[in-house]
Amino acid sequence: MPASILDSLRRLRGLHVRLSLCCVRLRQGCDGRLAVIDDPYLIAGPSRDGALLVVFIHPPGVNDDALAEQVLSQRLLDALSRQKLPLWALRYSCWHCDAAAVDEGTGSFDLLLSQPLQPLRPAKLGRTA
Repeated sequence: MPASILDSLRRLRGLHVRLSLCCVRLRQGCDGRLAVIDDPYLIAGPSRDGALLVVFIHPPGVNDDALAEQVLSQRLLDALSRQKLPLWALRYSCWHCDAAAVDEGTGSFDLLLSQPLQPLRPAKLGRTA
């Protein structure tokens, strides 16, 4: 677990904010590398196995998990497209929760990593955040 992610989660835990934990991977055999992304609502760090672990702090107006996933996927695509990665090769999984629900150990990330990966596709947002 990247230290920057753990430190951020410790600080967020007391605020009781909604967030999403996300794991982004490239399809096996894809020629590319995930790097840290620049977005004010995304805290990202690379894991040892090459995945990018991301904490998405839900912005104001993002009040349900379905909208959070749409906003998250669009932000990820925007940030990752600047890295010139093949967008068709991006896969992700996410888990939405309250910051207070994230444990001190690796249990929350074990839960995240057990989620099935799905293609990262542009979202059709009814409203933006």
